[in-house]
Amino acid sequence: MIDEHGTVNIENLYMLSPPFCWDSVKLGLYGALKYGVYYFSSVVIIKALHVCTTDGIVGIIGFMSAAASKIVQGLAFVDWMLYLVPVVGLASSAISPALRAILSRMVPADEQGAIFTSMSVVEAVCDAVGSTSLNVVYEATLSVMRGAVFLIMAATKIVAIILLTVFVFKTRSIAVSPQNTLCVQGRDEEDASDEEQQ
Repeated sequence: MIDEHGTVNIENLYMLSPPFCWDSVKLGLYGALKYGVYYFSSVVIIKALHVCTTDGIVGIIGFMSAAASKIVQGLAFVDWMLYLVPVVGLASSAISPALRAILSRMVPADEQGAIFTSMSVVEAVCDAVGSTSLNVVYEATLSVMRGAVFLIMAATKIVAIILLTVFVFKTRSIAVSPQNTLCVQGRDEEDASDEEQQ
C-alpha cells in the first residue's frame, strides 16, 4: 500500500527529468493509459484467475506482476521501457481485491464493517507514510541511481510474496489437516445422537 499510494509523485518526477524529459501532455496520456489499463484489466484478470485458483494465489501473482513492473521501471532508460511498465504490471491490479476477499472471509459477517474500516485507516496511513518516505528515498538515491527507489519498491513486493506464500500454505495445511479429515466410524454417529438429545 505504501508503494501504491506513494509512487505517483515519484513517477512524475522520474519521467519529467532526463533521460525521458516528458512534457505534461505526454505524462497525462501515460497516466490515463496506465490507470485505464489497470482498472479494466483488474475485472478480467480476477475473473479469469478465479476459474482455476484461490484468492491467495491471485494475490501472489499480483505481487509478482507488481515487482516485475517496478524492476522494469527502475531500470528503464528509454520511453518504450516505460510503456512496458503497465503491461508487465497488469496483474498487480488484482492485489487489493484479493487481499480484501481473504480478510473478509477471516471474520464473521457482523464484523465485515470493522475489517473494511480498519483497512481504510491502514490505507490512509500508508498514503501519508508512502508519499513522504518515498520522496526522501528518491532524493537520497538520485545521485547514485535514478531508479533505485523503484527497485526498493520491488523488494517490498518480494517480501509480500514471501509472506503471502507462507500464509497460503499455512491456511491450506490447516484446512486439510489430518485432524479435520479423520473420521472414526461409529463415533460420529454417537456424537450426532448425543447432540440431538441435548
